[in-house]
Amino acid sequence: MKNSEFFSPAGFDTLKNLHNSYDYSIDAVIIGSDGKNVSIYPQSYNYLIGENISNRSYVVKGFTEKKPVMSDVFLTFEGFPAIDQNYPDFSLNNLFQGMISLLIGQTEMFRYAIYQADPERKFEIFIIETDGDIVYDVNTTQIGHNLFTDPMFIDHPSIVELVRIISNSTNGTGSYEYYNSSGVLIQKDAVWGTVSQYEKEWRIVVAENR
Repeated sequence: MKNSEFFSPAGFDTLKNLHNSYDYSIDAVIIGSDGKNVSIYPQSYNYLIGENISNRSYVVKGFTEKKPVMSDVFLTFEGFPAIDQNYPDFSLNNLFQGMISLLIGQTEMFRYAIYQADPERKFEIFIIETDGDIVYDVNTTQIGHNLFTDPMFIDHPSIVELVRIISNSTNGTGSYEYYNSSGVLIQKDAVWGTVSQYEKEWRIVVAENR
């Protein structure tokens, strides 16, 4: 985007087109070089214009390295957890003038991808960040919990140990004990791999009752 367009109606159209390109987009934002929201689409979020987000770790990283950045899941000003993907913007003179942000509803994004891979839901599939946070689970009640610290998991050491291995390994296999859909404690086998975007990694774990 040209410098003259960054804060113009053309810039707003860029946000609109970006947002409308993804079913899981929550909003698209222009972040000025001072770290404040300058423009936003949809306009129902206009109350966020002027908010200073320069202290958020992914914004700091994007402004420092001036390259695309993907955030962890975080609680947004909009009031719900999401992932932010930021793209640096430069003028024709190659001057850094801010970032373009796409706020993503990760539950919808991952739900669609997993449905394509397992439409009959034969497996238990969940996606975690390397700190143990569950960013997606076919059992949606577990989204947002942490496998290392949440009370529903810490009494099951085999889960904690396996997740520790998963966090430090991009792929592998293992097993753990947890409840099935009937509330019975059983053994489960798991295999996992990794997907990444702009240096951000997620572990995709596929589990099956033994």
